Amino acid sequence: MLLSCPQMFKDMQQTSVTLFSGLRSGMSRAEVIRTLAAALASGDDVERIIRSALTREEEESTYLGHGLAVPHARLEGLAAPRIGLATCADGIDWKGERATLIVLLVVPAERPELHLALLGTLARTLSAARKQGTPLSLPALAEKLSGISA
Repeated sequence: MLLSCPQMFKDMQQTSVTLFSGLRSGMSRAEVIRTLAAALASGDDVERIIRSALTREEEESTYLGHGLAVPHARLEGLAAPRIGLATCADGIDWKGERATLIVLLVVPAERPELHLALLGTLARTLSAARKQGTPLSLPALAEKLSGISA
């Protein structure tokens, strides 16, 4: 199931966040990336996202600990960031670790600062939830991430 949670800003491109449910624990990292890329884009952009994210995964795993994996891609000519959020209660094998929250970040190649801003917002939100001992709300996370504009 897909839910889109964009937040509009005057004269700014919005960050599009898509919540995805339906990941299965037997899926590979590549299958998860393909599934999320297809939810975020269409046509040639899907393949460009997949190639970029899988190339990055081959260089170094994007598993960050605490069940979080953040595969990412940078695309030339992308108007605004696109983010796919997905969970899998049993976890996805991410190079020997179990990822229960997967965040696919796709940012304009020309705007690397957006990648850092999104990672910072993600880290602060997850850290606050952990410190407070409260469960993470994906819709609330989506709203915070969608507040970052190009």
